[in-house]
Order: sequence, then C-alpha cells, then structure tokens
Amino acid sequence: MLRSSKLFLAAIALAVVIPLAGCSADGIPGSTGSDGVAGPPGIAGTDGVDGVDGQVGPAGPQGARGATGATGATGATGVAGSTTTIPGPVGPTGAAGSMGAIGPMGPQGFPGPMGLDGLAGADGAVGAAGAVGPAGTVGPVGAVGPAGAVGPAGPAGPAGAPGAIGPIGPIGVTGAAGSGEAVLFYSGGIDNALGIPSGAAVEFSLSGPATSPLVSHVTPTTFAFLTAGFYEVTYQVPAVEPGRLAVSVNGVLLDYTVAGRNTGTTMITHTTIVQVVANDVLSVVNHPNTNYALNLDFNVPTSIIISLVKAL
Repeated sequence: MLRSSKLFLAAIALAVVIPLAGCSADGIPGSTGSDGVAGPPGIAGTDGVDGVDGQVGPAGPQGARGATGATGATGATGVAGSTTTIPGPVGPTGAAGSMGAIGPMGPQGFPGPMGLDGLAGADGAVGAAGAVGPAGTVGPVGAVGPAGAVGPAGPAGPAGAPGAIGPIGPIGVTGAAGSGEAVLFYSGGIDNALGIPSGAAVEFSLSGPATSPLVSHVTPTTFAFLTAGFYEVTYQVPAVEPGRLAVSVNGVLLDYTVAGRNTGTTMITHTTIVQVVANDVLSVVNHPNTNYALNLDFNVPTSIIISLVKAL
C-alpha cells in the first residue's frame, strides 16, 4: 500500500515538469495565488504490491516487572533424605510456653512430730440434755406371790350351741322293773296355732289319764314333780318346718335333750331321761337358737308322756 502511494506522487510531479520545458526564461514569479477550491477526491487506486519486509529493529528497552502471579499448587513430597547420626547444631532457645494445668494431689505425707501441749481452754457452756436412752432389759420374774382370795362366782355364761347328735349307742342291759307309775298329758294342738316363739314352751293343754299323782300338770306348758327321781320324758310335736326342741327344768335348758330336723314336715319325736327333785318344773321349749317362731300343724295333737324310772 505504501509503495503504491509513492508511485502516485511521482507521476503527478512529472506531469507538472513536462509543460514547463518549452517555455522561455522564467519571469519574475508572481505572487502565490490563493488556493483553489479543493477538487473532489479522486477514485481510490488499487492497492499496490506489498513491499519487502524491512529488517528486524533493535530490541526495545526492558519492560516494567509484571505483578506476582498466584501461588502454584504444592508439589509432591520429595524423597526422604538419608539419615545421619551426627547431631545438628543446637537451635536457639524457644520462647517460654504457657503454664500447664495443676497436676493431681500427691500422696499424704508422714505425720510430723506431736507439738507441745497448748494452754487449757476455758470451760465450755453446759450442753443440752441428751435424749432418753432405750429401755433396759426386763428383769427376772419375781417370786410367785401368795394366792389371792377366791373372787365371787361370775354370772352364768350363755348356753353354748348344741353339738351334733351322736350315733345311737349300744342297747344297755335290762334295768330293774320300775314302779310302773306313769302320767300322760296331751293337747288337741289348737293352743299352738300361732306358732311357738324362739325360747317359748310348747303347750299341752289337755290332761290324760295318770296311774298315780307323781306329776302335776300346773299350766298348759309346765309340769311339776312331787317326788324326786329319774323320769323318762317322751314328747311328740307336729312341726311343719325345720326346727329344734329341748327339755327345760326350772328354766335351765338341758342340752342333751335337744332334738329336731333340718328338712321335711315330719313329726319331731324324742325320748330322754331327766333327774329331778321334788317341786322341779319341766317344759318342752322351742330352742333359743331358732330365731323364728316354730309353726305346728294344729290339726295333729301334741303329746307328752312322763313316767317314773327310779325314785330317789
């Protein structure tokens, strides 16, 4: 491109010089005319052939030092050097480290020699009374004292519950012939129509035949003995529910005379022996442990037979 420009300028200079060659001697140069109006720009010429590259110029001055680059990655660990037994020189003393933690307490030392006795201190205040000590052991039992006077007899205890009826014993030997005296009392039953309360006596309101006046029918429920002795008593009571009966002498229940039943509506019948003295009173009662009135079948009569077995 630069070479083409140079050729273009040389051509213009030659065009100016050639007309001047046929002219006469130069006259006095006139004054420089004013610049003409700039002509329109010519058509751009074609690019000339590139010239030969010039020689490499001398090296320029060294540029300023660039900024330090970033630190490269750590290289691989090198091969360990050989070990030597020759100690190196002693390095400088390092700075003093911080104080370490206090170590554990050491074992207790041996006791030192006893010091001199101190001066006696002042008496202390009297302390509070101590707690009462435990009771002492029981002492040995003392000798038995003399027997005290016999106290008065206590009241009679309540009658115990009747025991179970024992098995029938063997038949005894035949006794001596009795006097044959007997008394029969019976009742039509209508007097017991309202039932017999617990502990109350059965009524035998009608008197039967008697062979001798050994027993007196005092009231419908009581019989008095005129002669002491052993008497056989047989009674029959038509109960319509479970119950128990017993013979009472002078108001005292004779436990061995208890008879009764737990079920059914059969007749309660029992025969027993009683020992009495003159003027004792006998009754047949509804047992006090029966806590209800014993109902009877008043269409069936009650009956009792009292006979002397042996006079005393």
